[in-house]
Amino acid sequence: MVKNCKTCNKEFITYPSKIKLGRGKYCSRECCEHTLIKKGQRLGGGTEFKKGQMPHNYKGYRFQQARVNGKRYKLIYKPDHPNCTKSGHIREHRLVMEEHLERFLKRDEVVHHKNHDTLDNRLENLEVLDRIEHMRLHTKDNIHLRWQKPLALPHES
Repeated sequence: MVKNCKTCNKEFITYPSKIKLGRGKYCSRECCEHTLIKKGQRLGGGTEFKKGQMPHNYKGYRFQQARVNGKRYKLIYKPDHPNCTKSGHIREHRLVMEEHLERFLKRDEVVHHKNHDTLDNRLENLEVLDRIEHMRLHTKDNIHLRWQKPLALPHES
């Protein structure tokens, strides 16, 4: 169907189904936006963020989850921290322990959650271990019971 553009009066081809839906009035996107800007409207203008504005649901942290049903960790945005990620985040439990110890943690130091709840970052639930100690602590959690060797009973004489 041939129609004339409302802005530039140029002829263009459109579909009758578009006209039924209230579309097909302009020959191009530029003509459509030109008309809307004249009226003082803009597409999507109300959803843009101003510089420095935070979203309405911002809590001061975000979550990181390694696997689908894996453990979740709270990430705090600290871009000036020496151990932060490329996006400027650091795990909250490491930050809590660093503030308690009043020093930065080393790369080989692991912060262990005593109750195994990774979102519980209270100081009494955290302890600093080196990687080897931490792996020893969790080895019994990772070995399935049927693979463990039964304890040998002493022979009765």
